[in-house]
Formats: sequence, structure tokens, C-alpha cells
Amino acid sequence: MSLQAHSSARPLRGANPARLARMRQTSLAVLTLLVLEYGIGMYVNLYVTVPRTDHGHRVATAIASGPVILSLHIAVGLLIAVGSIGVLVQAVRARHPAAITGAALGLFAVAFASAICCTPFLRERRHASRKPT
Repeated sequence: MSLQAHSSARPLRGANPARLARMRQTSLAVLTLLVLEYGIGMYVNLYVTVPRTDHGHRVATAIASGPVILSLHIAVGLLIAVGSIGVLVQAVRARHPAAITGAALGLFAVAFASAICCTPFLRERRHASRKPT
């Protein structure tokens, strides 16, 4: 007795090597920016005083009117966020499950770190809005 199962469903294509190579290059660029951001963040944390006027303002205001190294720190952080989204999109387009999982976890970690970094400034904004005039 012989059973032959034929399916009309088409199998998924394998991962595209060219797209995977492009994704690896983008991942390396984001990783390099992350290491740079780590160093800049340590310097900002130790040696830069954020002006009181910058607390509770928008990101564009902090970039434009803050100390140069703080502006650089914010700009590199934004580049990392955009790059992380790009890596996730490239992983999805390459159809590589492990890369998709890694890129999604990386994007989550970047978003979490950004939220932790900005929390003190947002908290001051809420407290400033509650002060009686």
C-alpha cells in the first residue's frame, strides 16, 4: 500500500543570500553606532550638566539648544533607532527566522534603553505642568 501526498501549497523560498549580506552590513553599522553611543553616553553622564531649561522640552529643542556632546548623543541615538528598524525590515524581507527574532529583540532593547534614558526628563515635565502659577 502506497500513500502519496501531494500538496498544492507552495513551500517558502529560502533566505536570499544577497539580502542577508546587506542585512549583516546594516547590523554592523548599527552595532558600531551603538558602541559609539555607549562611549558618548558615559561621557555625557559623567561630565555634562543638562541645562534646567532643556528639561521637559522636545528632542529637537534639546538637540538645537543643548551642549554639543548632548546633541551628538541624541542624534546618534536616533540613528540607532532608525537603523534598528531598518535591520528588522531587512530581516523580514530576507525571510530568515533567526534574523527576524534577533532584529526584533534588538529593536525592543533599543526602545527600552531609550525609554529609560528619557524617563527623568519626562518626569520633570509632568511635575512642572502640575506646579501652581
